[in-house]
Amino acid sequence: MKFAFVHKSYGRVGGTEGVMANLARGFRSRGHVVDLYVAESRDPSVRFIRLLGRRASGLPSLALLLSSWVRLLGRASSYDQVMHFGRTGPRGLYRAGGGCYRALDELQQLRTRRLGARLLRRLSVARWLRLWHERRAVQSKDCLIVVPSERARQDLIRCYGPAAQKVRVLHNGVDTERFRPARRWAERSQARAAFGIPDDAQCLLFLGSDPWRKGLDVVFDALSRLGCEQSVYLLVLGCRRWPSWVRRRVTQHGIEGRVTLGGEVTDSMDAYAAADLLVLPTRQDPFANVTLEAL
Repeated sequence: MKFAFVHKSYGRVGGTEGVMANLARGFRSRGHVVDLYVAESRDPSVRFIRLLGRRASGLPSLALLLSSWVRLLGRASSYDQVMHFGRTGPRGLYRAGGGCYRALDELQQLRTRRLGARLLRRLSVARWLRLWHERRAVQSKDCLIVVPSERARQDLIRCYGPAAQKVRVLHNGVDTERFRPARRWAERSQARAAFGIPDDAQCLLFLGSDPWRKGLDVVFDALSRLGCEQSVYLLVLGCRRWPSWVRRRVTQHGIEGRVTLGGEVTDSMDAYAAADLLVLPTRQDPFANVTLEAL
């Protein structure tokens, strides 16, 4: 069979990117053809058809959507299935790995208290584009939506009514050969040395690219309550560039000496090997890949 995979980026970094990369490798190993339509690839060995728009902000998101339409125009019929892993459809099969955006938007509205900030949010091009894409995907007869959990499906039904009954649940999987306790213990000392974590300390791990949604502020508050006498360190990874409030909260809580702010990781196994415990007090997350990988 012949497939087209469409997303903003390709590679192991990130939950959706990892799912797409693993699925592409799996399909190809079984003799299927997979063409990648992405704006960037973090694997230089991979060939792909380039789209516009790498970031998740307004105009780049619109460029990504429009360029995917143009690129697939006249080509879509040559594929057995076109699979969208982000807001690049809505047509074919759409994997809404982040769950219901409208439910998240409601949560973010509660977070935004100042009137000016609320107005700016409502006028955001990226916000309107995401809401439009989700509503169109639910209402379109040409789009099948797949989500990673029943919670995500129920959120869509709550927000969009009977039209969302068509949504199907396909749980995330995990590579049990790559993510296994024996490997973590074998690589523990090396991983801790790489991140600057003492061997005899207790290490907590926060791994995620959306710090507020996944509750990083809650983790900082909890760590500060443990007291300075506790040899507990927090390793924070997963974001290319942390928002300013992250470093500000670390300083306010006085936990600078116990928090390591890293960036994206190409192999999350290194992070799990360094840690004793994964912490993820997420506010909204349909099925975080890290909850399986860290077992």
